[in-house]
Amino acid sequence: MPIHPIVGAHYRPPAKAILSILPIGQELELIPEPYNEHDENAIAVWVDGNSITTNLELQEVEDRLHAYGFRVDQNVSESWHLGYIPREVAKDIHLDGPLRAKFCVGASGGPRVEFEL
Repeated sequence: MPIHPIVGAHYRPPAKAILSILPIGQELELIPEPYNEHDENAIAVWVDGNSITTNLELQEVEDRLHAYGFRVDQNVSESWHLGYIPREVAKDIHLDGPLRAKFCVGASGGPRVEFEL
């Protein structure tokens, strides 16, 4: 299964905070963005907010999101855009629609996404 970094999280608060508390194996969704103004091959990485609170301690989620001005009770049901598959990888992946993926980490602890085409 391909494993690739999740990039661009620092542009999407509170993505970095959410990525820092996701458990290994958390279900993610890859969504192609053919109309992305910066990259027509862009593939966004999303997580369902409801699944975060079922897999993690609610207080930890609340503490992390609060730093970015979000409250769990207001935003928990939202999906969160975490970042993208790297541009050089996305250009070779052709998705017709959303694809399920899993969260993992690299050897240095950086956030990664694992998926099967």
